[in-house]
Amino acid sequence: MTAAAAHMRCTCVCVCALPGATRSTLPSLHTMSTSPRPVDDSGDSSGSDSEVGEVVPQPLASTKCPYLPTCRRALLDFDLDKRCSVTLSPHHVYACCVCGKYFSGRGQRTPAYMHALQAGHAVFLSLDSGRVYCLPDGYEVLDASLTDIKQALRPVFTRERIAELDASSTLSTDVSGVNYLPGYVGLNNLKHTDAINVVVQALAHVTPLRDYFLLEENYAGVPSQLVQRFGQLMRKLWSPWAFKATVTPIE
Repeated sequence: MTAAAAHMRCTCVCVCALPGATRSTLPSLHTMSTSPRPVDDSGDSSGSDSEVGEVVPQPLASTKCPYLPTCRRALLDFDLDKRCSVTLSPHHVYACCVCGKYFSGRGQRTPAYMHALQAGHAVFLSLDSGRVYCLPDGYEVLDASLTDIKQALRPVFTRERIAELDASSTLSTDVSGVNYLPGYVGLNNLKHTDAINVVVQALAHVTPLRDYFLLEENYAGVPSQLVQRFGQLMRKLWSPWAFKATVTPIE
């Protein structure tokens, strides 16, 4: 037995000999605050090869972020093609909440991380999960003031709100101060798409079809991209939380 092995054995024996010490009461080799690792949407491959169910330290989260006042909602456009403006990658894309540009990743050396360092922009929204992060610090931001941004990205309707749509004529206001009536917003023309835009507008007012697609849980498990994208477009058309009073049907 080597001297190092003997020392380790002696240490373990001494610790376990403490009064009331059992395996369950001894501290873990990890930090004490651990939970199953969440889905990694950072785009950083370093350290992401852990097995499913491995217990690792949870990424830090904060309810206080000093950079939230730098968010400029008027520059956010979630109708754009969700690709990194640097690499054109469609994976792990984040929107900079300060300038509105899209960048991939949030780990070190990724475009989003480098943008945070070079431009001094700190708040980034995951276009996949809707979670907000502060970079380059890396912690998730948990703040109620971000709810409108998350709703603009991915409108969520409840059964109660859907049931009230036909009885309500309440106007909503976008970030530019323009009033609009949800469900009656314009669809931007994308290279001769005016004809299909008319069809989409008509389908958006077929009540049973509209109600089905506004409630995302109805088709959450459907693998068809056509179904998922049409549902997303339908929710944008009827959203009272839009940042602009028109929709670009990139879907």
